[in-house]
Amino acid sequence: MIRQDDPAGVTVTGLLQRLVDDGRDYVRAEVDVVRETARARFASAKVAIAVLIAAIFVVQAGLTVLFLAIGSGLAHWLGVGGGQAVAAVIAFAIAGIMVKYALSHFSPAETTTGDRS
Repeated sequence: MIRQDDPAGVTVTGLLQRLVDDGRDYVRAEVDVVRETARARFASAKVAIAVLIAAIFVVQAGLTVLFLAIGSGLAHWLGVGGGQAVAAVIAFAIAGIMVKYALSHFSPAETTTGDRS
């Protein structure tokens, strides 16, 4: 009887089957490593995302207070309504500039396929 670990008794079919099995095990192990790495990164990213969202709310509150202060400061010269209106126009102007900047960076990619006239 030929032993399985005897190189002389191993067939090509047996070697190919072992190669396929080892390859399958290797791919599964790599997929598991990638999956666990992604889980670990996502777990740490959840905390960072929550903190960033909280920071956005704090910044929004700060900007609200800033524009209220601007409106109150201008109220001495323009009245309450005038000061608030000017503060709102300043806020809208800044938002408009930011939107224009953002939209300019969303332009569609140009194609290089040539003219199709």
